[in-house]
Amino acid sequence: MPLTIEDILGDVRSSHESLFKHLRGVNDEQVSWKPYPESKSIHETLAHLIAVEWSAQAMLNSGDFPDYESDQKEAAKLADGKPVADLVSILKEEQNKTLSVVETKFKDKPLDEEINFWGYPTKLGVAIARLGSEDTYHSGQIAYIRLATDPGWDYYKEIYSSD
Repeated sequence: MPLTIEDILGDVRSSHESLFKHLRGVNDEQVSWKPYPESKSIHETLAHLIAVEWSAQAMLNSGDFPDYESDQKEAAKLADGKPVADLVSILKEEQNKTLSVVETKFKDKPLDEEINFWGYPTKLGVAIARLGSEDTYHSGQIAYIRLATDPGWDYYKEIYSSD
């Protein structure tokens, strides 16, 4: 059976779920803690990820490079003072919107068709797969913060157990 958009979207959904596992049970200290001043806290990372989703939606819909800086400023305003649970809900909603754009706009396109993706011609299948790359990158940052602030956090149990 040939590879389909749904196969790749399934992998992106798995990346999303892994990110949310990393966020389960974060405490107030972890949400605002930074290993150094220039890095992002978990709270700031969630605002960043919301902005990435907005920019991805704009780019996928228009084919143009998005105005990420404006999206980032707007997401930071949106996130200001909101608890992590609210930001996680917003992020999940925006991720679902992004995947819906892919399903609607590209469902009948061949995976090797080139689209404009973050300013570069990219094969559709590769572009869709890259939608999960931010999750993977930021999951590592969240794991680092969690382990630095709670060395007893059982990473493998929390991320890889079946519950």
